[in-house]
Amino acid sequence: AQTQLAADIALIKTQAVLGAAVDSLGLRLRLGVDPELQRRIFSTAHVDHEAPPATYTLSLDQGQLRLLDQEGRVIGSSTVGEVLAGGGMRLVVADPSRLFDGPLQLDVLRRSDVMDQLRAVDVIPQESNGIVRMRYLHADPVVAASVVNGLAFAFREHMASRARQESTRRKVFLESQLIAVSDSLRAAQELLDEFRVQAGILNPQAEGETLSGLLLRAEEEARTLRSQERALARLNT
Repeated sequence: AQTQLAADIALIKTQAVLGAAVDSLGLRLRLGVDPELQRRIFSTAHVDHEAPPATYTLSLDQGQLRLLDQEGRVIGSSTVGEVLAGGGMRLVVADPSRLFDGPLQLDVLRRSDVMDQLRAVDVIPQESNGIVRMRYLHADPVVAASVVNGLAFAFREHMASRARQESTRRKVFLESQLIAVSDSLRAAQELLDEFRVQAGILNPQAEGETLSGLLLRAEEEARTLRSQERALARLNT
């Protein structure tokens, strides 16, 4: 149990889990110095994992939202409540009131830098029940809670994905074994048929018992593999 807990703690701080949490929570996006400002303005803020670090400007003009790059070129536009896409970001502005005073600067941070910040999360094993507890400190308690929940979700998704991949590999292996057993089954049946045609050339009883035993073993192995394949198929649905 302790070994599994240690493995789980290590996995939470891997690139796969941290990166998934960073992307799903939009943690690479920075809007001003007020940690609550981003949450008030956006109902959705997603930054693609391949989006380069850069600075953008968000403006509102006659009800039209515009996203501009550093050269002042419009790379995305939408209306309030609709998806605004550009620069590897997908944003939904729910409250545009802050934009009435003028444009806002959006910074997309380097993904690896944000992941390094998340590695500061405290992961505390609970040996009594075999689970872990996470704690993350942030100026905005809502962000702190979302980081912990995001990491927990990313961890569960990673484990589920790994289990599905292992199940698929096992299924492919079983299918190949089933094909091999089927071939052996046909070969055993052909040998048995040939023996029956040429009965009397060798010791009929001994040869018949040998071939019949081979045929029975092949049939039993085929039934076992088919049963395992059906069980894996149920797990994958």
